[in-house]
Amino acid sequence: MEPRGGDPDVQLMLRLQAGDGAALGELLRRNAGRVLSLAFRYLGDRAAAEDVVQETFLKLYQARDRYRPDAPFGAYLLRIATNVCLSQLRRK
Repeated sequence: MEPRGGDPDVQLMLRLQAGDGAALGELLRRNAGRVLSLAFRYLGDRAAAEDVVQETFLKLYQARDRYRPDAPFGAYLLRIATNVCLSQLRRK
């Protein structure tokens, strides 16, 4: 699998996989807004959307070893966020 070397988020994910915890903070800083926007569109509630951001990045961290750098990071992250949103909606 060839990593998508030009994407800084892929490089951060690879650093996270290698044990660099600071990479998660940088991924959060770079991508929280995208996740928040997606979650707000699904849920229509700012507080619930902020909870989705936190849960998404927790799940990203927990799944860090399963990430494959041959796929776009953004699609991977937003799939996690979508799944978290759908779980929230099912719970309501």
